[in-house]
This record gives sequence, structure tokens and C-alpha cells, in this order.
Amino acid sequence: MKGEPTNIDERIAEAQPQLVRFVRRRAQGRLLRYETVEDLAQAITARALSGSAGFEGDDPVRFWAWLYKVALNHLDDRRAYWMALKRYAGSTARLALADSGDGVGEPAGNESGPATRAERREMLVVVARALAGLAERDRQLLELASQGASDAEIGVELGMAGESAGRAKRRALERLRAQWRRNGAR
Repeated sequence: MKGEPTNIDERIAEAQPQLVRFVRRRAQGRLLRYETVEDLAQAITARALSGSAGFEGDDPVRFWAWLYKVALNHLDDRRAYWMALKRYAGSTARLALADSGDGVGEPAGNESGPATRAERREMLVVVARALAGLAERDRQLLELASQGASDAEIGVELGMAGESAGRAKRRALERLRAQWRRNGAR
């Protein structure tokens, strides 16, 4: 057809507006708490461009099916990423706040009301964002520390001396606290 893009890169670029609408519909809710629709669509476009060798042919129906599959896979990967960060966010938050001098600790009672639950949810979002801003090694150190691993155990797990693991953990905690302050912790 006349006016149809001739190569896959052009087709993907022209599909950006439809991709944004698709992401807006599919990523409603939790995922959009962490990332914007535009960022997700741009990442999907980059992923499609890097994997464009996986698509062959000129059929528009097959192209859209392939592009939507790339988009769904990316959205699933991002959800899994954020849920993995949140999994240890609470214990990591307690670990980060323990020696920070912020005066924040565990609530006095076991029962909590709606305001406390909402505040905890907000804190978990801030912690997840702060964790996302750290290097992979720092996240590994903090995850192991939040699970109660000793410096020696962390060292064995990550292939370093126990003393080095302790210093690395303290530096990772400081970087987490700095990220936390940048991401809106009170």
C-alpha cells in the first residue's frame, strides 16, 4: 500500500500513539504508581526495536499482534520488578530507619487504623522507588540484610570478606537513605 512504512523501525515509530493508548489501558493501577505511561511506552518501543529481528513479514495484523505481545511481556516484567522490590521494602525500611536518627520506628500497637495503613503503603512506595535508584549490588546487600543475614553470611553469598560486606552494607544503607530523602520521605 502507498504510504505504508517500509521497514520495521518505521512501523514501530508510527505505532507509538497506539502503543501509548494500549499501555494506558493495560497498566492502570499499581504499575502507574511507579512509572509513567510515556516511559513505559518508550521502553516498549526500545524493546521492540532491539527485538525487531523476531518479526518477519508485511502483514499488519501479525505486526500488531507481535508488538502487543512485546508490550505485554514488558509490562509483566515491570510489574514483577516492582513487586520484587516491594517484597522486602518493609524490612528494608526498618533497617534503613533503625540508625538514621529520624525518630521513626514501629507503631506502638498491633492494630492499625486506615491512616496508619495508608501511611505504611506510602512509605512502601517511597522505599520501592528508593531501592530502584540503587545499584543491583546495593539492592542485593540490603535484601540479604533485611532477611537477617549476618555480615559473614552476606560476604559468603556475594563473594567478599565478612568485614568488607559489613562496610558495603553500611554504604548501601547510606545510599538508600539518600535516595529515600530524594524520593519524598518525611
